[in-house]
Amino acid sequence: ATLNFGGGTRMLADGSAITGAGTLSVTGGTVTVNGALGLAATGAAVTVSNGTLTVNGNAAAGQLVPVTVGSAGTLNVNTSSPVSLPSLTLAGGTLNASAELTVTGAFDVTASGSVLGGTGTFTTKGLSTIEMPSFVGHFGLSGGKTWVNEGTLRIPGDDRLLMGWPGGGTNRLVNTGTIELASSFSEPLGSQGGSNAI
Repeated sequence: ATLNFGGGTRMLADGSAITGAGTLSVTGGTVTVNGALGLAATGAAVTVSNGTLTVNGNAAAGQLVPVTVGSAGTLNVNTSSPVSLPSLTLAGGTLNASAELTVTGAFDVTASGSVLGGTGTFTTKGLSTIEMPSFVGHFGLSGGKTWVNEGTLRIPGDDRLLMGWPGGGTNRLVNTGTIELASSFSEPLGSQGGSNAI
């Protein structure tokens, strides 16, 4: 089963609870979750293809389900506790997180213009691949984000990681794993705006 929010402004206040084994889908509008979002931990997946989903406070914590953020989608993770995902796909959308967020499995950036933002530390432990079909695709790291790569980061094709795009900030890529730069672009690890360090 799928719980879909397709438009309008929705506020799931403190005391509300969404549970089950299905998929949470946002295809339009603005959804803010302040209550318990148990579905994010027990369900099949969370997808934000259009519109905005904001998860605040104690709505979610610990190990969650796979997440996909599409080209017109924004996911804001502002939880009080760290969260962990088995996989994450950015297909042109934006993931902003003030919470600590860890991806234990695959992290895939599949469309140019995808953005990872917010001040919470982002840690990847598996294979991260920045590979987009568009010509000279770019993926932004922005808004004070620190990305800790403990697995393998691959940038093939003609693609690039563009630190500081689009919102500036102090951004860092910390590598304790492996980085494979197979991109034909002259600067696959680039900087545009803000203060950036690798």
